[in-house]
Amino acid sequence: MPPSALAEMFEEAANSFPLETGGVLMGSWDDHRTIVVTDVIGPGPNAIHGPHVFDPDQRWQEQRVADVWRLRAGKVAYLGDWHTHPGRSVKPSRLDLEAAATIGGSPEACAPRPILMIVGLGPNGSVELGAFVLAKRRLRRTRVEIPRMTAQA
Repeated sequence: MPPSALAEMFEEAANSFPLETGGVLMGSWDDHRTIVVTDVIGPGPNAIHGPHVFDPDQRWQEQRVADVWRLRAGKVAYLGDWHTHPGRSVKPSRLDLEAAATIGGSPEACAPRPILMIVGLGPNGSVELGAFVLAKRRLRRTRVEIPRMTAQA
């Protein structure tokens, strides 16, 4: 995941705190084991944010997904979703598991193994990131790597 995508998620999370927010993750599966997130899409202007629930602006997100797909010449796909847990841990809720299972079972989503990223925001400003992949009806935690930015010579 590029640092810019992570920064975009954290900025949206901070701006919406103490309410939940989220969005879409775009990218690819590299060798069917490594997930490469290239783009993060936010909630959209008509999203609904609550203390324990988030409902995205789906029309806006669908347009942004199409825009990213065109921009990247069709080399990326919908991977899954991200959202925040303000004041809570990154542990997925029952609702998170149900949403991932719905995505995984939807032919339209084209994501049989969707990923879910949760940004946990503590009341003291702490931030934790959890990443999960749906496998055999369970969300299994996975590692997130953020490449370092290097100066160009």
